[in-house]
Amino acid sequence: MNQFAEKCSHEAGCTEIVAEKVIQVFLECVGEELSQGNTVDLGVEFGVFSTRLREAHLAQNSPRTAKDSRYKVV
Repeated sequence: MNQFAEKCSHEAGCTEIVAEKVIQVFLECVGEELSQGNTVDLGVEFGVFSTRLREAHLAQNSPRTAKDSRYKVV
């Protein structure tokens, strides 16, 4: 994240430490909103983020997929 923070600090005209803190707080806020089930809209160019519940499934070749009928995945 150093290169990203460095570029942001240069563009915003602030120190790299301030830019890193802003990025960190921003990501924490986005994560908190999503964990509460809210939608986060970052505009047309970046997108809309949301979460949804879906049923669990086992993918083929997954380490948790039973390879032998004698074993039951719980």
